Amino acid sequence: MGMRTLWDYLRFLSSKRGPGRRLLAESQEDFVIQVQEILEEVIDEIERGSKQFAGLCEDGLSNILVIGINGRGVNAEREANSNGHVDITISSVSRRSNRILGEAKIYDGPAYHVTGMTQLLGRYATGRFQTGFVIEYVKREGIAQVVEAIRLHLDGALPLQQRGPSADHPIRWAFRTEHTHSSDDLYTILHFSCNLGEGSS
Repeated sequence: MGMRTLWDYLRFLSSKRGPGRRLLAESQEDFVIQVQEILEEVIDEIERGSKQFAGLCEDGLSNILVIGINGRGVNAEREANSNGHVDITISSVSRRSNRILGEAKIYDGPAYHVTGMTQLLGRYATGRFQTGFVIEYVKREGIAQVVEAIRLHLDGALPLQQRGPSADHPIRWAFRTEHTHSSDDLYTILHFSCNLGEGSS
């Protein structure tokens, strides 16, 4: 087949269906799409085990999330440094220059969600990579109302130089906002929620 190098072999793997296709995200845009797919899969797995996981603290839940992300064609780690200790850092296996930073919170109201956004955008994000995420672990019933409350709060306050109202996202209980980073470039925050409420599994 003419595969003389490891890179040739990785390209061959990425051409097939399945996890191998995630190994070679060559652009930041492709990488962001792939990370979103992985996060959706892992969040679903955590929700299906919510009876076992709901009692965990934020760090415990984030450790479970990172364990689930690893082995799916990307690297994930906890407390990596980027002007401070970031909750979750996801980077490409094949190109270390592709990276997404994430902050995690146990839901305690929309204003508390904004503190995660503030840490992400105001401290950790250097602007070199233009997408990050905040994940809410929701331990109460009514996650749909929780997500709606967060969106209403953000769209009313437009914190962190938010550019207009939040936008829908194809993943359930997710949405996105766009902000002006201190670099003056656009920065997208993806907002995900994980349903750990009573009766969620």
